[in-house]
Amino acid sequence: MSLATTPTAAPGRPITPDDFKLAFRLHPGGVALIAADSGTGPVALTASSLASVSAEPPILMFSVSALSSSTPVLRTAGTVVVHLLDAEGQDLAELGAARGIDRFADTVRWSRLETGEPVFHEARAWIRARVLHRLDAGGSTVIVAEGIESSVDDDHLEAYGDRQGLVYFNRSWHRGRRHVEKLIPDPLLITVGLVALCSQSSATGVDRAKLASILSESSVVRAEPTSPTVRRWKRLTASERAQVAQRYEAGEMSTTLATDYGVAKSTILSVLREANVMVRRSP
Repeated sequence: MSLATTPTAAPGRPITPDDFKLAFRLHPGGVALIAADSGTGPVALTASSLASVSAEPPILMFSVSALSSSTPVLRTAGTVVVHLLDAEGQDLAELGAARGIDRFADTVRWSRLETGEPVFHEARAWIRARVLHRLDAGGSTVIVAEGIESSVDDDHLEAYGDRQGLVYFNRSWHRGRRHVEKLIPDPLLITVGLVALCSQSSATGVDRAKLASILSESSVVRAEPTSPTVRRWKRLTASERAQVAQRYEAGEMSTTLATDYGVAKSTILSVLREANVMVRRSP
């Protein structure tokens, strides 16, 4: 189509702050928990602005509001830990978004990496990143960082691929479906189609006996979507933690232990690190 025949789009209108907020309010975004410690104590906040910039080198970016109590630390910290959350991490998302609370009061939920940064155990994955650039934009600060290390291992997709995602949409949390279901014809529509086909091909109308035979031999079944069991975060007792370490050293897989104890795999890996157990790499 030439430019001369291209239809002209309807003109927009000057955008207002409220228009801008509404546009992004209805734009679903992934959810992350950003944590850091510049030496004055750990901070954490929930962000839906996280974006992947580059894989080689691994660069990410996010923005933080000047109104957040965590922003002063994030403006000075040399490194951050980005927790990537799925549906099982909604508790963490709510924790980072809550106001006027001590997000680190429950010391069972988090620990420090050897480099000092705080990390929460039940996140699906975390990435420790070195801050490269900061840019003040409007009432926010955009932070660009390069990934240094992460909790992602060789069996990450196998362990977490069936879990539901978590998105922030229209000021509330939503659990994303695992996949887009294939469209399967409705048996009633198939029946109507067969009736029409028989009517067109037979001068005497519908051959009911033939139609009944075709339908009885049909294997078309409406597929109902399956919902994965979502494990809620729970504490492991000292006895359970000792059992986890013993069973893992005996050869059991971390994914099996996570299922048996009803926790995220990242929690199992954290328990193993605390017990100084060498974590195996998947073949």
